[in-house]
Amino acid sequence: GLSGEFVRMLSEARDDFDVVNCGQNSILTHTVLKERVAWVNACKPAFVCLMIGTNDIKGIYKKAWGDGSKVTWKLAGQEVDFETFTSNYAKILDSLVSGSSAKIIVCTLPLMGEDLTCSANDHVMKANEAILKIAKTYRTTKRVVVSDVFSAMTSFLERNTTRKSTVARV
Repeated sequence: GLSGEFVRMLSEARDDFDVVNCGQNSILTHTVLKERVAWVNACKPAFVCLMIGTNDIKGIYKKAWGDGSKVTWKLAGQEVDFETFTSNYAKILDSLVSGSSAKIIVCTLPLMGEDLTCSANDHVMKANEAILKIAKTYRTTKRVVVSDVFSAMTSFLERNTTRKSTVARV
């Protein structure tokens, strides 16, 4: 998959460090919190790139997708909603900060499609507001920095498109 390709490209570009991918396509923040954070901290990383939550937001945007994720990942009793996403995200970042000495790059979520006016991107923007608010609480640690992927993608589309429907409302 694409994430494996990214890890390979990074590994080939830099032979002075190892790259480990603890992500998996389609998992939710619930699984990251319950499993993957411990895996990351066990690696004793120098850097962590945290880009999680798109699948949660997809499941919030379309309830059927969220319900499907709950079945796939056996999340009985766990809701796929904004409050759960926000709570899980805060706990994940807290566990990474307290469980390692890594510099943590918090990435905002990417666009869902190229139409910035679609309601799916409204959900992404709401999630990104929460991510930025959570990341800001760790500013004094000097170990958490933000990479605003959403804004970079938005800016790229605004500069490189001729379709009016892609003009951002942000």
